[in-house]
Amino acid sequence: MLFSVRRVRRTHSSLRKGSRNAESGPACHSELANYIQIHGGIVSSVLVLANAGRLNNLIPSQSVIRKIQSRYDYEIEQILGIHAATLTANEANYLIGFRTTDKIRNRLAKAREETDRRIRSKGIAR
Repeated sequence: MLFSVRRVRRTHSSLRKGSRNAESGPACHSELANYIQIHGGIVSSVLVLANAGRLNNLIPSQSVIRKIQSRYDYEIEQILGIHAATLTANEANYLIGFRTTDKIRNRLAKAREETDRRIRSKGIAR
């Protein structure tokens, strides 16, 4: 069995600044990985998402997903490597603002360049 753990953590004003959720630390991830391995699984990756976006709901409306699928067909999957149905509400609403997939590709290239520039400015080689 191969498992990929995707954990969503909500950051919201109801959480006190500086407080830690007991389930959000690395110990929780290692305990979960240990549990999976003990039961014969292999942990391929761990991803922690924090909802610090504008929308409180993590799940996008079906109408937005349908719009993305009809507007971009399966190009979103080719560009980003994920299905449109797996986008968070903030991601879906961000992408729906682009008129063409070329604009998405251009923005992705620019973001990669900016990330690379920031990393290199800190003296980290990629």
